[in-house]
Amino acid sequence: MIYINIALILGFMMLAIISRENYSKYKTLKIKNNWAKMFYPQAEFLLKKKFLKNAGDRVKTAMRKIHAVSQKKQEEIANLFLIKLLAEFIMLLFVINVFSVGITLLLNGNTAKKNDVLRDGYGGKEISYEILIREEGASEVFLYEVEPREYTYEEFLAAAEKTFEYLEKAITAENPDMDNIKSNLYFPDTNEDGTLEITWKTDNSQIITADGIVKRDSEEDCLVNIGACVSFEDYVVERTWTVRVLKSDYEMSGIEKAKKELENIEEKERTKESFLIPSDISGAEIELKTETVNDKICKVFILFVILAVVLSAVRVENLMNEGKKRDDILELQYFEFINRIVLLLGAGETMRGALRKIVNETCKEGGEKNQNILNDEIRILLNEIDSGVAEDKAYAKCGNRIGLPSYMKLMSLIGQNVNRGNSNLLELLEQEELNAVLKKKDFARKKGEEASGKLLLPMMLLMVVVMAIIMFPAISQFVGKI
Repeated sequence: MIYINIALILGFMMLAIISRENYSKYKTLKIKNNWAKMFYPQAEFLLKKKFLKNAGDRVKTAMRKIHAVSQKKQEEIANLFLIKLLAEFIMLLFVINVFSVGITLLLNGNTAKKNDVLRDGYGGKEISYEILIREEGASEVFLYEVEPREYTYEEFLAAAEKTFEYLEKAITAENPDMDNIKSNLYFPDTNEDGTLEITWKTDNSQIITADGIVKRDSEEDCLVNIGACVSFEDYVVERTWTVRVLKSDYEMSGIEKAKKELENIEEKERTKESFLIPSDISGAEIELKTETVNDKICKVFILFVILAVVLSAVRVENLMNEGKKRDDILELQYFEFINRIVLLLGAGETMRGALRKIVNETCKEGGEKNQNILNDEIRILLNEIDSGVAEDKAYAKCGNRIGLPSYMKLMSLIGQNVNRGNSNLLELLEQEELNAVLKKKDFARKKGEEASGKLLLPMMLLMVVVMAIIMFPAISQFVGKI
């Protein structure tokens, strides 16, 4: 993973070198102090690439809806937003990479050696390791159970003859006698009354483990010495028996032999804080499968990258929602807008005078920012006409800036009739006013349906709660009878 992080850092540096020629062009934008300012050139360089063009167009469309300014100013605002957003994303990735490389270099020197199995301290918990065992044509992940580190004791003298007599009868379990051992032996932890503690050991743990498990791996009968240590506080008495384990009925695979050998190694090394396991057992390759520092850094890196993507997506989504909110407000204002135009034209005003009066009246009334967007768009339209732009083109540009079909149709209608004269413009606008009433009703019905859909889930949850309250007494009574 560290090599990937270093490669990404080098990539950022190369991108900075390639994009340095864009920096002088980018100075024309008004950039305020920003923690990601050093990555603005790279952001502008990437923004010109095709794979970001669609995202850039979506943001520009939303910006055009939110900010009622000239087209040039809209382009500048949209570009500034996109470049700041992309620069902050690149900066975040760069910081994550630098952090990942630093942590990896810092911690890699403290990692355990290969196949060095660490066990928990005194009185700790059992640790499970995943051991990858490979041989030709087969591989298996073996769950390696490592007991906690144990204390060593010096031998203490004591006698417990009665316990040994009990053990001599019980140790064979389901086997007929000590000379015909085929199944597991019975190794109890205490004597019959539980006052003495018993520990076990064997001189061949590959055949009989300290837990009494019999492993018939050998091709011949094997003699194994079993030792029982009976202890009480500081006193210990040991007794040894010799048992015969009958030969195996089948041949073990390399992986099975490796698993048994690993268990034997773990049992022998329980007094050590750590121990090494071999890299090869019975022809099977042994590899300790642990989560390295690089693996942990990789997970953290992926998590931060996902977080950076989500934060950027949320910012863009909020921008889109703001644009949609602006569209809804303009749709609601459409009927009132065209109605005021019809009234003013009927009173003898010219189209330009009617629009100017609407702007002045709206400024006196005030209102929220989103509610004044239409007023701002009309002001831009009047300024363009006053500056010499042809009226039909100015109306068409205004409709395109607003971006809603109803306004685009209205501005196109006004622009066409301005060129041909205003003889039948009032009649056409009155007809459009009737259509606006129907559109307003449809819009209100659509919003009502959306609100009903949003309330569906809470209503379903409420219904489940009510049903549970009603059925609870009956269920409680039925359970009580049972």
